[in-house]
This record gives sequence, C-alpha cells and structure tokens, in this order.
Amino acid sequence: MQDKTIMDKQELMEEFDIARMAYPGKKRGLDVEFENFRKKHKKWHLLIPLLLPAIEYHKAWRVKAAGWNSNVIYNSKDRLHIAFWKNFSTWINQSCWTDEYPEPWGIKPKAKPVPQPEPVVPLTVEERIRIRKQFQAKLALSKAKRKESR
Repeated sequence: MQDKTIMDKQELMEEFDIARMAYPGKKRGLDVEFENFRKKHKKWHLLIPLLLPAIEYHKAWRVKAAGWNSNVIYNSKDRLHIAFWKNFSTWINQSCWTDEYPEPWGIKPKAKPVPQPEPVVPLTVEERIRIRKQFQAKLALSKAKRKESR
C-alpha cells in the first residue's frame, strides 16, 4: 500500500476485495458488493482500510469465545452467544465493522478459569501488505483458471 492518504479507486477496490475474500460468511461478486458498499456509505473510501482489521478481530474473538464457552457450565449465564456469520452484504449494510463484542475473559466463570487470551493487536502496515499480496496472488490464480475454462 502506498503512503498516500487517499488511494485511487482501483487500489480501494483491491483492498475491499481482500477484505471480502477474508470474510468467512456468504458473499456475492466483487462488483455487486463494492457498489452496494459505495451506495450505502458516503465516506466509503475512508472506511475500506477498517474492514480487514475488523474481520480479523471478529475471527479472533470467535475463537476465544468458543474456548471460553468450553470452560463454562452449559446452561450458565456466563456463556457467550456466538452467532452465525452474516452475509457479507448484511455485514456491510449494518456497519458491523464497528461492532464490539463482550470480553469476559477476566471474569471468573462458574467452572474452571480460562487462561487469559492474548490481546488482539491491529494489523501493521507490513502485515496488511503481506495479506494483500497473498490475496492478490490467489485472485490472479482464480482469474487464470476462469480464463482457461472458457
């Protein structure tokens, strides 16, 4: 990623596609999702860099919550609800990258205590570049396969 504060539309679309591909729920095509995102959010170009870290945070939270739930009595009020992944368009339309999730890791559950999980650290620029390159390579490979099948 360049050091510019404003990226051009193509770079933003690539960054959006990386986040879209990292999202584990159901999703539609890039063009459809990107246009939906642009129509729904006026300052979309400022929001795109927030998507991938939010998705990574949500994935990490789900792993921690599952570990927490495995150490808590089944019908206890201390159990965390882990919802299914929303469709990507729903996640975008509801601005779910701003969601905060309960983190009772420091509270003693009614069963054996859970070891304190490592805090989620925001992605560094180098990590974002590495992830972006991985997804670009994956995208190029899938485009090449589609060309071959035609």
